[in-house]
Amino acid sequence: MNFIETYKIGHEICDNFIDLFHKFKAHHSHGQIIKNDGKGGVQDLNIKDSTDLSINLWKSQSQPTVKKYQKILTNNLLEYGNKYEMVQQLQVGLAEIFNIQYYKPNGGYKTWHFERHHHEQSRIFAFMTYLNDVPDGGTHFLYQDLTLEAKKGDTVIWPAEWTHAHKSQISTTHEKYITTGWFSLIPDKDDGSS
Repeated sequence: MNFIETYKIGHEICDNFIDLFHKFKAHHSHGQIIKNDGKGGVQDLNIKDSTDLSINLWKSQSQPTVKKYQKILTNNLLEYGNKYEMVQQLQVGLAEIFNIQYYKPNGGYKTWHFERHHHEQSRIFAFMTYLNDVPDGGTHFLYQDLTLEAKKGDTVIWPAEWTHAHKSQISTTHEKYITTGWFSLIPDKDDGSS
């Protein structure tokens, strides 16, 4: 078992996210990596070459595509938990922010990385949806010796741990659009009984 699962979403949602990305150009940022101290991002095109649009789930509830996507991702996680029953013991929900990312030809996240770090301890799973077909532009997983193809509508969920280090398969000829984000632990509320 590699604990990497793929689900499907409709192409209309993919197209709507690409349109949303282009509609909000004023909010684009260059892809950044978090410094080791967790105190802010730096841009290094040798590591990550992307243009990002961050979407706040809770502030975007009036956006129909975001609401549909949130519901689909939640259902995907339920399916994931049905396959791997121990997941059901976790209190996990969608992180507040997810990103639409654009990679020009020769762009991508070029180095091995994983999603859970000392400054992001609550991340349990990562998700990614390919918004367009990209020949030779999928995702490599290091320890699973696996390369996923970038197929429009494929939504992938995998553990955020070091066991699932991954990087972009770099297409020299095609643009690539994805959405990506995390499922994080929901903190226990202090009931005052301690």
